[in-house]
Amino acid sequence: KSVNQAQRIRRTPREKFVSAGRRNQQPGRLRSPDESLCTSPTLNHAQAKKSHKGQLAYLDEKGKVRVRPIYVFESTRAVLDEIQQQGDAINVIGFFQSGCTVELRAPAGHTTNTLPPGRYILNTLKADGSATLTSSTSKIFKDIPMIKLLAAGFRRPK
Repeated sequence: KSVNQAQRIRRTPREKFVSAGRRNQQPGRLRSPDESLCTSPTLNHAQAKKSHKGQLAYLDEKGKVRVRPIYVFESTRAVLDEIQQQGDAINVIGFFQSGCTVELRAPAGHTTNTLPPGRYILNTLKADGSATLTSSTSKIFKDIPMIKLLAAGFRRPK
């Protein structure tokens, strides 16, 4: 009995890995470092489609804020042209990325609190036209409507 315990303790990492039998592989088979976890080209393409460079925010004909993600495989200029072809009354607000610096020129009122003028970090820009901002004091302002931010002079600093 003591011999078996000593043998278990002295197993190499390779022996432990082989005996554990990882999910999606046969017991006793080691996966090479070059072998991809996902070998389906269709699945890889679908995963790549979900990642984006940033979002383009604009006002439509009715004055409602619209947010259009620009995916990795799309050209920013082509998306901008596509949006401007939708109508003459389209007003482009700007191109935003998560983590970019934005600026408010005037105080922006919200139901729970007021955002003072200054610089903020844009955490999230949602499709419904709301944004989450972080102040320089690390205070997080969640779900602020873009209409209220635009009225306060919301823009990217130059």
